[in-house]
Amino acid sequence: MRYYQTNAVYERIQGLHNHSFRWAAGNAWILIYGNGHSEPVALVLVAGRSWEPQSEVTSLVESLSEVSGLPVMEIHFDDTVKEIESVGLKKHGSRLIETSLEDLRAVFSELGLPVKSGVASKAINDASSSAYHNWQRANLGRITVSDIDLFRLDGERRAIELIELKRSYIDLNKWQPFSADYPNFNLILSTAKLSSARMTIAYNVRTKNPFYDDPSSISVFNYAKFNSPIHAGIYPFERFADGSYL
Repeated sequence: MRYYQTNAVYERIQGLHNHSFRWAAGNAWILIYGNGHSEPVALVLVAGRSWEPQSEVTSLVESLSEVSGLPVMEIHFDDTVKEIESVGLKKHGSRLIETSLEDLRAVFSELGLPVKSGVASKAINDASSSAYHNWQRANLGRITVSDIDLFRLDGERRAIELIELKRSYIDLNKWQPFSADYPNFNLILSTAKLSSARMTIAYNVRTKNPFYDDPSSISVFNYAKFNSPIHAGIYPFERFADGSYL
């Protein structure tokens, strides 16, 4: 099954001759796991087995782990079947090992994340979400989880900016980050600070009827303090891409 694959910002970046961005394309997600207080605990690259490995993405996650001090894992699941009972688990420095969902829950518990009691529920693919993400919601406790949508790298290929991409039908001049998202933003910010990077929220308009994902202008918010987005301005895509607001 294939879920969220791309958006107009990614596609516009891919059309550039040169750029300094990286992201997990396809059925893969770079996730930060944190406790209920938005304190980061681990970095996890989750991928469906149909995903074509991207060495630069894997290296980027490992590099982020090294500079932040956060443990890192890879989890690979079969995204071609309705139900899964195990995943491939790779801890830092080890090979991929087939692991039961019960044992996977124990791994998260060992990291210090709360898990739900009882028998681990099954992982089922559906039309809107992957089996792994459904399993996560059903089996882990009061945690915070955020995916990193976009990285900006410096000349040494180090992450200097973690970017959260947001889209909605609301006008560029009126949209503001929702307070309900602050715990997730705080988790990304905490990880950015551990990595000496900055965090940015980038918003573009996307309408559903008719469908149009418009990346020509980007509303940028600096997020340098918990619960405190500051609007930096609205920029043409080219100025967003070259980091004029940094």
